[in-house]
Amino acid sequence: MVRRIINKGNEYFCMRGLFVLFLLVMVPVVSAQSSLHVDVVVNNTANDVYIPGEGVMPSAGVPDMTYMSNPLFIASYSSVVTGLTSMSGDYVTTSGGPGNHTIGIVQPLVNSRVLLAFTKGDWQVIDNRMGLIESGDFFRRITPSFAFGLGTEYVIRLILHYPGVDIEGGLEFSKGIYRLIIENKGMSGGKPLVEIGGT
Repeated sequence: MVRRIINKGNEYFCMRGLFVLFLLVMVPVVSAQSSLHVDVVVNNTANDVYIPGEGVMPSAGVPDMTYMSNPLFIASYSSVVTGLTSMSGDYVTTSGGPGNHTIGIVQPLVNSRVLLAFTKGDWQVIDNRMGLIESGDFFRRITPSFAFGLGTEYVIRLILHYPGVDIEGGLEFSKGIYRLIIENKGMSGGKPLVEIGGT
């Protein structure tokens, strides 16, 4: 489907694409100041939509609107949050339709970067990361994420695999000094059974 959008005197032709949640990426064809339009169509009218500075509204009644959001993100959520955010941009958008609603973000096409958040929680999951996103530190984290804690330390894993030996046990240590115990427990299924533990 191709739609025509006229915004601030600029004319855009947009194509609708499919990405898990019908992710719409709209790139202007002709414009002196090109913009990237990214929309997500959410097929769930029972969600809430949050826009910073505007608050929460039910998705069933979202208007066709443009918002100057600070910080720059928009979220649709119930038990799962779907959101769009960016380090920089012009505005966020909402629109309603039969059986669905759309959230969007618009930013300059040059050096554009839009993050799609899809995780458990509500709008605060995204809001809690906005300081890191705006400062550019979000991607400097070892494991950047909206859902889980942001990793600040490297995890070291030691995995033992011997086809002729059954190894049982699993340990997780934090910083400190520990005693590692490797014990021969006899035979199991014709293979030596080794148990690994620690104190």
